[in-house]
Amino acid sequence: MKNRYEHLRSSLLPSLGIRLCTALREAFRKGYGLRDLRSDVMAGTVVGMVAIPLGMALAIASGVSPEHGLYTVVIAGGLVALLGGSNFQVTGPTAAFVVILAPVAHRFGIAGLMTAGLMAGVILVIMGVARLGRFIQFIPYPVTTGFTSGIAVVIATLQLKDFFGLEMAQTPDEYLKLLRALFDASGTWSPVEFGIGSFTLVLLVLWPKINSAIPAPLVVLSIVTGASVLLGNFSPNWNLQLSAVALPRSRRRGCSGDSFNAAAI
Repeated sequence: MKNRYEHLRSSLLPSLGIRLCTALREAFRKGYGLRDLRSDVMAGTVVGMVAIPLGMALAIASGVSPEHGLYTVVIAGGLVALLGGSNFQVTGPTAAFVVILAPVAHRFGIAGLMTAGLMAGVILVIMGVARLGRFIQFIPYPVTTGFTSGIAVVIATLQLKDFFGLEMAQTPDEYLKLLRALFDASGTWSPVEFGIGSFTLVLLVLWPKINSAIPAPLVVLSIVTGASVLLGNFSPNWNLQLSAVALPRSRRRGCSGDSFNAAAI
């Protein structure tokens, strides 16, 4: 069996180098036609409709206002598309960072969160220029699997508040204290938000069995959001508050009552 580190024997230290717009230059070199443009527009539309509300939901989960999620989705996606090195490189909201960003936003506010993000970006740029990505193969598989599983458990626990519509004065940073706070607030659960979350979850599970060609988040997002808005307009007993971004204050008061479930956004 060939040694997985054989190609690193000649040079343990990666060479420095910057290659900007590699994917764009490669695409134009091979020829970029109308068919490619249509495919890219369709892919961008699907990804955008999924990534934009997901960015808003993860911003809310991180403890900041939803428009900050929009900023990161638009700016980061555009920069990677222009400067990226792969034709199929994908950039979008990452749920794993909620666990890291939420405590930072809680302790240091939006200014501390922006500073931490800037520092992390500088470190990533340095690592990319130094070609340090190849060293990921030295990380054992059980470590990456355990990390991903742990992140999944923490994120699922954080979503319980919005899924059940619990009213909590604050969200503790420590996991065990968070479980205790969720249990103490169990009596404040909202049937409306629980119904929205359950309906969304069922659709996400069942839709791939009906049609796997269209992404489930795209379909579920359209159905749940449209149904929630219609019920909020025509039913006086349906209390709903959408996460308004850059809307006039008069429009933000159009709905009241229970908060809109972040899991359904």
